[in-house]
Amino acid sequence: MQYRFINLTNERIYVLNENLKEMNEAISEYARVINEQTNVINENANLVNDEYLAAIKANQEAMNEMNALINRYREIINRNALYFEGILENLEDLSLIIAE
Repeated sequence: MQYRFINLTNERIYVLNENLKEMNEAISEYARVINEQTNVINENANLVNDEYLAAIKANQEAMNEMNALINRYREIINRNALYFEGILENLEDLSLIIAE
């Protein structure tokens, strides 16, 4: 029963780890898209009047803040993934010890 519990826990941790990896990939893609949009806005900034340029700058600041948040989320997800990997290794070691 304990062995089944450890296996089930290992499987759950593995699934969580995979989900965290997928989330990290999605966040990376969002950051890439935001950066591309920022570049397009910057390239076209010379073609607009001062009022429109002020609005673009405000949007740029918001996108930069979003990008910073996304990077922070990525750091947290990476730390959580490492944490879960450590738990998985510990559980695998524990299952080997219990099996012995």
